[in-house]
Formats: sequence, structure tokens, C-alpha cells
Amino acid sequence: MPKRISYLLPVIALISMIALPACSPKLNSSEKDGIKYIYEVEKVARDTYSYFYDKWNTPVQSVVSNSEQNHMDIFKELIDKYNLGDPAAGKGRGEFSNNELQQLYKDLTARGSVSETDALATAAMIEEFDIVELRKNAANTSREDVLTAYSRLMAGSQNHLEIFTAKLKEQAIVYKPQYLSQEDYNQIMAAMTITTTATTATSVSATSTFGQLAVNGKQSYGSICINCHGESLSTGASSAVTLAKYQNAQKLLAKISGMPMSGTQKQWEVLAYLLLEHEWVPETAIFNPDTLSQITLS
Repeated sequence: MPKRISYLLPVIALISMIALPACSPKLNSSEKDGIKYIYEVEKVARDTYSYFYDKWNTPVQSVVSNSEQNHMDIFKELIDKYNLGDPAAGKGRGEFSNNELQQLYKDLTARGSVSETDALATAAMIEEFDIVELRKNAANTSREDVLTAYSRLMAGSQNHLEIFTAKLKEQAIVYKPQYLSQEDYNQIMAAMTITTTATTATSVSATSTFGQLAVNGKQSYGSICINCHGESLSTGASSAVTLAKYQNAQKLLAKISGMPMSGTQKQWEVLAYLLLEHEWVPETAIFNPDTLSQITLS
């Protein structure tokens, strides 16, 4: 081999290594189908709750519908990342690419159109269905980013299930699971009760500080809020700007109160965490729900 060519070979090899991007492992067909399917499953939930809100004007239906949009956004990131094609592109409310989900939406809206109570029971059933389908599809992948997305939606669905069944309980109705076994359902509810108890251990007293409440509030944000909002309200780059639009702590609390989160205590704790995270209050300041409007978000 001529001496000049032998010198050039390592250079050509190096250029090739720089020019060619590293190839990331491709999704298999099962992973691709699962991501697109769950994306539309979340659309079923979003659209059905939106339909129920329009029919019965039940605030929780609107709130959870918005949460389902956030769930869709989580999976839309995967769809875009892996160039899977958006199955909901060009689809309006109640329109789906998957024929089985199209029929499911029709059945669910009919079922929840009987009464406001039936709508709440149907919503709980949807969350059960979500849990079953999330488990099934998560079992078909070992990819970390995909599993993380499934995990976030699972936590959200379990929280939504607890919210809807709690609303039914307020009407003295004990919900009977439709997709989950009674044992499985009981375990999920027990786990949610443990989480609620753990994050509401400190009651608001006349001497409770924002710092004390924020400890539990951070736990609640990390176990509930993050599943839909990520870090967009806490440590995200634009989180302060997002929250500042509510002007003061009282208006921000009103927004938090509309979220699918059980109990005033927990809402106060999350509020305290967010205010402290953005340094809008000192850690040692006494929490007083009557003076929240005096705390400006700037």
C-alpha cells in the first residue's frame, strides 16, 4: 500500500466516526403500538370527561380532563421522539383512529349520560381501564424513557381513581370495580390512603410555618402533581413565570384547589412548598390562610 494512502486511512475513519451520528436502538413493533394506543386511551379519558363536564357541569370532570391532556402530552413526546406519527392528528373530540376505542368512547358517554352519579362511576371505571392497559403495555418494554412515562401515567390514574371514588362516597355510594379485581382495587385504595396519611401528618395550627407545611407539600407534589405537571410548577426553568400569572397566593390556592388532590390540608401544603421553592415567603413565616392574598408572586 502506498505510504500516503496508509496515512489517510485513519483520518478517513475518524471523519466517518464524527460525521455519522450514533444510532439509538429502535423501538420494536409492540413498543410502538403500545405508545400510540395508550396515547389514544388517554384521549378517550380526556374527551369523555370533557363531555361529562359539558353535560353535568361537575368541576372534577373538567379538572381531570385537563390532567388527561397532560398525560397525552407525556406520550406525545415519545411519539415525536421516535417519529411514530400522531394517531390523534386531525381528530376532534370523540374521534379516534383505533376503532375499538371509538366504540368505547361511544359506550362510555352513553353510560355517563344517565345521571351525574353515573358519570362519576363511569369516570372511575375509565381510570380502572387505564390502569389495566398501562400495566399490560408497560410489560412489553424495558426502555427507561418509555417505562418512566408509563409510571407517571399509572400514578396519575391511581390518583384519579381515588378522586372519583371519593366523590361517589360523598353521595354514600360504594364503588364496585369493573376491570380490576376487588383485591387489586383494595390494594390501590389502601396505598393511596397511606400516601394521603403520610403527607397530611402535620395539621395547620396557629403556629405552623410555611417551612413545616412545605415538607409534606414537597412529598405531595412529587407523588401527585409531578405526574401531570412534571417540574413545570416547581423547579422548571419557567416555573416562576407560570405561577406568577396568578398574582398572589390566594389566587394560586384557588387554582390548586381545583386540582385532583384530596383535602384542604394537602392543598395548603403544596401551596406552601411552591411559595417557599420560589422564595416568595420566608421559611419561618407563620401560615395564615386568611392573609394569603397579601403574598404577591413576584
